[in-house]
Amino acid sequence: MPNDPIADTTPIYGTEWNLKINRPLIFVPGILGSRLIDTTTGKSLWPNINANSKGEITLGDPSLSKLPRNPGRECNLDPTGSNKDLLFPESYTQLLNFIELVLKYKPGHDYWVFAYDWTQSNKVSGTLLAAFAKQKLEQFNRSHGTTAEEVDFIAHSMGNFVVRAACVLNGANANRYVSICQPAFGAPKALFVLHFKIPFKVVSGWFSELVANFVWRNYVRQNDDEDDLGKEIQIVAAQLDSIYELLPDAHGLSTNPVIHVENDPLTPDLWLKTPEESYIEPPHKGVRRPDPLRFPSHAFKRIREAMEFKRSLGIAMPGKNTMGIYSSDQRTEDFIEYDDWREDPPWNASEWDSPDASSDENGDGTVPAWSATVGSEQAKVPGTHSGVPNSIMAHRRILSFFLRT
Repeated sequence: MPNDPIADTTPIYGTEWNLKINRPLIFVPGILGSRLIDTTTGKSLWPNINANSKGEITLGDPSLSKLPRNPGRECNLDPTGSNKDLLFPESYTQLLNFIELVLKYKPGHDYWVFAYDWTQSNKVSGTLLAAFAKQKLEQFNRSHGTTAEEVDFIAHSMGNFVVRAACVLNGANANRYVSICQPAFGAPKALFVLHFKIPFKVVSGWFSELVANFVWRNYVRQNDDEDDLGKEIQIVAAQLDSIYELLPDAHGLSTNPVIHVENDPLTPDLWLKTPEESYIEPPHKGVRRPDPLRFPSHAFKRIREAMEFKRSLGIAMPGKNTMGIYSSDQRTEDFIEYDDWREDPPWNASEWDSPDASSDENGDGTVPAWSATVGSEQAKVPGTHSGVPNSIMAHRRILSFFLRT
């Protein structure tokens, strides 16, 4: 870090850092991070938990399959609730504590959480965030007697797509922007989850890595049959526009292709390096049996819209001062073999191998480092995809960034 005032061992709590708060700060969580409620009943859809008359927390039906087909769902944006009320329980507790106790932002006064419906396209959520940011900027200026024209953002995982859509497509102005574990150029595991012909044993693991382990144990996995839950997750994911937007995009595939086609000894193997040939129409030269390779035709429209959305965001992060925080100490599946020719019977069959990782330390367990290394500054910290936002190492890097910009 250039002129970094915070060492890796510097205690950050209990010290007055005298940060100047010149503009509002908005935190945008990742996929699964926002509570979703049914506006017709007022009941929580995600997570499906309720409090009884004694204040005791009870779990409802753990099924995820209701989410994509519920027309009344919307995120909980109750302006009277605390920031923590908007989020999945305990998913960002340490990060929000850091923002309030170290950076000294006051909830509802100079910083806000933007909760959103993570089942819909991030393009839609970006439009809503732009309006939200404008509203909070006006509120900040009224209460502080200032004329700020920009907003600071901190975003985790897919929430970064929402921030980028707000800025690039809807005119929101960012000054400081911290991206945490952003799948900027895609998360290969989205392919492994969405493609029904790829062995789905990786599916449950992918989902559990998106949320903290206690969330997986206590709110989602209610029984020991993870195969059934994996199938349910796969069915639900295929209905969510947001998941398709996590597929590796044109920029990511051009430098880090995800599908390797293994051919017979007389035909060269090949890597698929565009979204079209990776997901929709494999190249006629070099792929003898394309049907198991391509997505089902009903998914083509969603895939093309997702890739166009990613193209429209561009490559660079918006904002005057940007930092990307990422991890590279976890084994992260980032490619898969498609065997187009088998040495063993039946010789006329094609098959997918299990997903693999290019190295044992190449990402955060969900997003490869090559996809998350973005921003004018980059900061590498150890940890998992759901763990990095709450990591003291990440908080030191954010504090240092805010002190210098």
